Amino acid sequence: MSQQATAADNEFLQRSIGTRGFGSKANITNKIIFVSHDPVPEINAKGGRTVPTPWKAVYAGKVTADWCNPFGTMHGGCAAWLTDELTCSAVEYLSTPDWWGEPTPGGVSLNIDTTYYYAVPQGANLRIVVTIDRISGTLANVQAEFTDADSGLVYVIGKHIIAWRAAKKKSAKL
Repeated sequence: MSQQATAADNEFLQRSIGTRGFGSKANITNKIIFVSHDPVPEINAKGGRTVPTPWKAVYAGKVTADWCNPFGTMHGGCAAWLTDELTCSAVEYLSTPDWWGEPTPGGVSLNIDTTYYYAVPQGANLRIVVTIDRISGTLANVQAEFTDADSGLVYVIGKHIIAWRAAKKKSAKL
């Protein structure tokens, strides 16, 4: 059962994706909202979370001219960037101080595979479902499915493999 995203969830999203990459310059991030998510599991004895898979988060946004190529459709780079940012943001949303947190909250990309089924027209209302298919202490397999919020047409599916390493503990000096 999913939970409605709160104002705090949307503030988290803007902190998470609002300052990175071309999204902040291309006026993308302030047009994406966090809609809902599956329940967040409690922190386990190891300091991480036992995440049931699939775990889902839902985002929404409207494609505007600054997301588009000269043909009036969403630029493929924009879709790939959103796949990167929203999948990492979903992982970061589940992070704890000892699991998927610092030094690289949300992890780093090992591979992003973006498949474009249909051109996304300017003005389209997107529903982006991010699904964490598997997450361990060091790897996550995550997918973002971009659909038309009105018709359900699947435009793009992005698959992302993400890695994470805990910060090295500093040794005490004598």
